[in-house]
Amino acid sequence: MASSAKGIAEGEGMNQQNQGWNNLLIEMDESARKIDHLVNQTHQVSETQEPSEPCATEDVICSKPTVNVYETEDTVIVLAEIAGIGPEDVIISLESDQLIIKGQRRYVMPEEIQVFHRMEIWLGPFSLEVPLPEGISAVAAEASYHAGFLEVRLPKQTTGRVQHLTPTYIHLKGMTWS
Repeated sequence: MASSAKGIAEGEGMNQQNQGWNNLLIEMDESARKIDHLVNQTHQVSETQEPSEPCATEDVICSKPTVNVYETEDTVIVLAEIAGIGPEDVIISLESDQLIIKGQRRYVMPEEIQVFHRMEIWLGPFSLEVPLPEGISAVAAEASYHAGFLEVRLPKQTTGRVQHLTPTYIHLKGMTWS
């Protein structure tokens, strides 16, 4: 009788162990499906999404480019790393007291690719909102792009009275791409 109880207990232990493995495999399968969905979404978005509203829905995941913001005596300078972006794929605007940079890194995957061994370069939409100090003059703002960096220069107002930026978008002029 004792040996049969021992066998039943061992069988239950095996069932619990198998159930644990089954749960782990189910979780791994769900994770793999989520990863596949993200890769497919990035691929679809990189080919079809327009840069005007790259992060308009909760279904679209956006990256945030790395950025440096610094100030000189008469200018606030925002430097964003956006390598591989063409001028048609980025919108730079001022709204309230924020600089907004939105865009799309496009890359069409060659059909002959069978396996990715490493994929670190973000493809798809990006969006960045940079809070600005008071006293920025939107009229003379300039943007330039060189060697993968977007530089936006925002002159400070020279008058003593601080004027807030209007809450409408102002597309920056003076965009040069080199």
